[in-house]
Amino acid sequence: MTRQVERGSRTWIVRSYRFSWPPWRAFWPEAETDGLFWSTSLTGFLINLVFAPFTLLVIPLLVFPIEAAGRGVFALASNRRQVDAAPEGEPPILLRWVTDAAHEEAVVEQIAHQLALGYPKIEPHRARFLGFS
Repeated sequence: MTRQVERGSRTWIVRSYRFSWPPWRAFWPEAETDGLFWSTSLTGFLINLVFAPFTLLVIPLLVFPIEAAGRGVFALASNRRQVDAAPEGEPPILLRWVTDAAHEEAVVEQIAHQLALGYPKIEPHRARFLGFS
């Protein structure tokens, strides 16, 4: 479900969905910066240079489809819906809530209505605010 709202010179898009793609993850080990692999020496630098493609590209390419499949199965089996509100243009902001399928349409309408009225804090009933980015 998608709804477009005008507020002043800004247009907001409010949409709900069942499935969301997983974020891209870079797997960089969080180890201490001491020792052979994390030293500031030339050897440590070369070892990090060799492992960087694996931690930044290869491992995420292996994990991404597995995580996407898991999210897809969860989306089919769950009653959970995510609702996003984002303005068109700059600056890119994304507000995100989670609700259940029974209240999905009402939550989208409440968010759109509160955005249109210029509320400083959007608080739809029966939805939990996840955050913004």
